[in-house]
Amino acid sequence: LIQSPDFAFRVEVGEPDPDHPADQPPIIWRYTSDEMASRLSYFIWGTSPDPELQRAADDGSLLTDQGVRTQTTRLLNDPRAVPHFMSYFDELIGLEFLETVSKNAEIFPTYSRSLRASMRAEINALFSAVAFERDADFRELLTSDRSSVDNELAALYGVSLEAPLPPGERVTITLPPDQARGGILGRAAPLALFSHATVNSPTFRGRFVRSGLLCQDVPPPPEGAVAELEEAPVDEVQTLRERLEQHATDPQCAGCHQLMDPLGYPLERFDPIGQWRDLDNGLP
Repeated sequence: LIQSPDFAFRVEVGEPDPDHPADQPPIIWRYTSDEMASRLSYFIWGTSPDPELQRAADDGSLLTDQGVRTQTTRLLNDPRAVPHFMSYFDELIGLEFLETVSKNAEIFPTYSRSLRASMRAEINALFSAVAFERDADFRELLTSDRSSVDNELAALYGVSLEAPLPPGERVTITLPPDQARGGILGRAAPLALFSHATVNSPTFRGRFVRSGLLCQDVPPPPEGAVAELEEAPVDEVQTLRERLEQHATDPQCAGCHQLMDPLGYPLERFDPIGQWRDLDNGLP
């Protein structure tokens, strides 16, 4: 029973659209009213239709554009929509993995479990504000300079609060304009997620932009390709970018790196936990 596709999946068979003549191919199909109720409920709430949505399915109102709009608006205005969409956003960025991202404790002594939790809360607050609390343009996710911080995150960003906040309390601030932290790409959570334990990774950060935000595929490295960066010559001081650009001259590596690295280089101003920096390895 439980292996049946009808149990494990929402099966959508559809029905012919009566507004399109059946004798004039191709036949146009539409979702049934019950199928539309199921789609809306699972997409917005992550669960089955409630009685009001089921009544709308039964009376056929979900077969009209206006009926779908009415129920969509009602579902979105229900508190159950918020945690479901927040979990989607968590998945998009990979915030659930932030808890297991480790950094070198000697280099980054302030990188703590509570700081990671604050980083995640900051991103969630940004998404919640844009998606649910204001009539905002979704592109604010990529441009906003407003942030929800606690004491630890404010210190990471170099922001002085008027007074220390009580434990667990957050405040909304404007991020330093000279740090160019607009939107999610300038926030500590993704910057820490897509970095190594001791150094940045323009490749990881660029891959997130390419695949996570631009929805484009990045092929895996070819078989036999060396993914590790070569050690810098002992008599030559180099930035990570210089070493990576040299690595990407290898024809085996260039194809993939040119898709990712140029998108990660603009974030080199931020270290592996998202702090602003002017120097890398002592060089600009």
